[in-house]
Amino acid sequence: MPDVVDDAPESAQTSPMTTLRRLALIGLLMAGAAAACPEPEGGDDDSATDDDDSAAADDDDVWDDDDVTELPPVEDVSGLVDGYWLLDLIEADYVEPPNMRILLAASIGDLKLLFGVDPTSDLEAGEVHILGALGDDATEPVEQDLCRHTQPFTAGSDGRFGTDDDRVGEFANPAVRLSSFDYDLVASNTIVPLTDVSLTFGFTPDGQGIERGRLRATMDTRPIALDILGNEDPYAGCALIFEASKRECFECGGENPGNFCIGLEIANLPGTRQGDGLVERRCEEIIREDVEDTGCDGRAEDFQREGEEGWPLCPAYEGKR
Repeated sequence: MPDVVDDAPESAQTSPMTTLRRLALIGLLMAGAAAACPEPEGGDDDSATDDDDSAAADDDDVWDDDDVTELPPVEDVSGLVDGYWLLDLIEADYVEPPNMRILLAASIGDLKLLFGVDPTSDLEAGEVHILGALGDDATEPVEQDLCRHTQPFTAGSDGRFGTDDDRVGEFANPAVRLSSFDYDLVASNTIVPLTDVSLTFGFTPDGQGIERGRLRATMDTRPIALDILGNEDPYAGCALIFEASKRECFECGGENPGNFCIGLEIANLPGTRQGDGLVERRCEEIIREDVEDTGCDGRAEDFQREGEEGWPLCPAYEGKR
């Protein structure tokens, strides 16, 4: 196991066994990030460290040089609308940070990540809205877990489709591209901010599968240090990732700057169609049902944080406690 980065505080250093356990937790967070998004599998150069496909500095054409638009077209694009697909995170390639695949596969278990083509999409006009959701692992085919909140990936800051701030995805049969959006991944009772997210993938000709999925994003590691590792040292997450992957964190910028961010890339992400009709479920609806005993018993706690009152991971909820 390599040494921790020279400038990492002593409190971030851990034993090899503790490091492996903690990396498994980080792996789960990264896998959740894939629910939010993927991009195409490669043609000529898929590494995140080369000059074309870097998560930090992509200099390719609008659809990238591993062009997912070269796949055969979907025979009936109207059949895609309102459908949803299950992403296979175990079969994906975890490109950045490297050396994480085994731990990720061991961590995600039966996590069911779904995304659907929302009916507000206009595929004939080249516009697509994608809704992400979590599935019920007790069902086959996998059905949506209506007590887990959904993520409208192509909505703007208001979180709703069909408003002026939408970031509509591009559809060029059979390819989908979502780009330059932010996603707050809620997992393990914490929020892990993903910024500059991009996702591309292609549908199979019969619309029953997804291929060449690729996700790129920038991940802020500070919530991992505090909420997952239980370490008040904000460098702890970066030090742990460096131990396994030899990747150093870089400047996050924005309103909360600092060298705490890392590039994330997941490639060759496949998926299979499960059914139709994902339903948008907002966190405030789930909390309200739990509090008022009308459903989703015990699920309000998904939006709590240890030591804080109320549901800080769902600021939109303003109902009774």
